[in-house]
Amino acid sequence: MKRVIITMGLLIYIAISLSGQNKGKVDVKPYLKQNWKTLGLLYLAGFGEGHAELLQHHYYKFEGKYPNANHQFWDPDLSWTNKYKNNDPEQGARFWGSTNVFVATTDAYHGFKFIQKAAIVGAVTINLNSKKKFRQYVLDAIIYLAAYTSGFYTSYGLMYN
Repeated sequence: MKRVIITMGLLIYIAISLSGQNKGKVDVKPYLKQNWKTLGLLYLAGFGEGHAELLQHHYYKFEGKYPNANHQFWDPDLSWTNKYKNNDPEQGARFWGSTNVFVATTDAYHGFKFIQKAAIVGAVTINLNSKKKFRQYVLDAIIYLAAYTSGFYTSYGLMYN
């Protein structure tokens, strides 16, 4: 896990230094000052996905750290039924939108997936009006991917090991 974090940090450092914005001088601060909102949202998106996947595939790790958590909300094997009346799919939706537009309110898995998607949309929206050279977009993509991946590994790997 430490190797992943170090590798991502180096990747960000190299990409910023290659961006050419600092005329050969590697200075991360101006880049971070300009892009902190996007980087933060992408980190949050990765964190949301990491938690959703951890709950889905390694719930025992979550349960080990939070043994008193409400399993009906957190455990995907149980919580998928929360969107239905009396937790029974045969009885239909628990409330209007509980099986689609408001599914994020019914259980942790869908809540974290919503956080992931909303943060990505926010990050993209912030950058829609930027005017950059193609090379800068490629380097930004590398840095943004590293931020997203850092968030993912924080929640999927670091928090529960």
